[in-house]
Order: sequence, then structure tokens, then C-alpha cells
Amino acid sequence: MKKGVDFLPTMVGLLLIALLLSLKGVILAPDVAQSAQPSSQQQLLREIYQELIEIDTTDPTGDTTKAAEAAAARLRAAGFPAQDIRVLGPHPKKGNLVARLRGTGGRKPR
Repeated sequence: MKKGVDFLPTMVGLLLIALLLSLKGVILAPDVAQSAQPSSQQQLLREIYQELIEIDTTDPTGDTTKAAEAAAARLRAAGFPAQDIRVLGPHPKKGNLVARLRGTGGRKPR
């Protein structure tokens, strides 16, 4: 495995997307108890979540590639470089998302 690249199953990858988007400043959800109305960031998170759970990824009829491609599109739209986002897998309907989160170079990789 190359440094800086993590291979993740699709559902774990979806959680990674939420984390990456929050790191990019797209999703900064305040405490829900503070407001009865969801913030625009919370609404965006709900839209992303809804989009992904509506894609059938069950085995054997589902298509994890569709979910990975939807997540990849969200990452590209959030400003991640296209060369750092890949969807690949052993079968056309078994794709996984591979995303690279680049560091600043300020610290040595672990």
C-alpha cells in the first residue's frame, strides 16, 4: 500500500468522507441542542447521508460502486484534487472509494 492512501470498505469510507469534508470546513455542525433549526451544514450532511443510504449496496444485488462514485463526486465538489480521488475494485459493482488526504509537510508521516 502506498503512503498517504487508505483502502477502506465503502461504509467506513462514507464516514471518512464526513470527516474529510469537516476538515475542509464544509461540515461544522454545532450542538443540535443550541438550535431547533438545523444549520445549512447540518442540512448538507443530511442530504449527503440520504443520497448514500438510498443507493442499494446490499450483496448480491447492490452496487457499492455507485455509492463510492457519489461520495467521490462530493469530495471533488468540496475541493479535493481529482487525482487524489479514485473508485476501484475487483468487479464493476464492487467498487470502493480511495481518497488521499494530503498533509502540510509540517510533520513526519506515521
